[in-house]
Amino acid sequence: MKQTIDAFWDNFLKETKLENVQLHDAWAFGDSASLADDLASLTVKGIKTATASAYIEYVLDHEALPQVSDHALDIILDGQGQPVAVIRVTKVYVVPFLDVTPEHAYKEGEADRSLDSWRKIHHQYWQRTFEARGLAIEIDQIDVVCEEFEVVWHPQET
Repeated sequence: MKQTIDAFWDNFLKETKLENVQLHDAWAFGDSASLADDLASLTVKGIKTATASAYIEYVLDHEALPQVSDHALDIILDGQGQPVAVIRVTKVYVVPFLDVTPEHAYKEGEADRSLDSWRKIHHQYWQRTFEARGLAIEIDQIDVVCEEFEVVWHPQET
């Protein structure tokens, strides 16, 4: 997979001729191949321009929060681990679950893009992922890392 990601990055650099950029990370949305495929597709289409993560997972995994950067870019992977797009993080902020805004929900691009749908989808998602980790956490009480991004490049279909 690393070779595929490296080749994708090389194609990105060749086609965009961008300089002073580096690959920060390559990752997929969600916790299943089908969810990763769906969300990657929304990203490539320009519908999904935001995502959300549970702050507690960064703490438990000893990971730094995403950072806004013009130079450190990420590759989005589909459900099979294949690269589909290069993104740039444009905004990161942390809010309580119940304070996520309708605007953020809309930018995530899922279902009908409403805040009610966002809360339902993410409540189910985090309930499932926390249970898989053996955690009993009240979803309505968690802090959420809201991340906005833009697609910098994706290959044109032939």
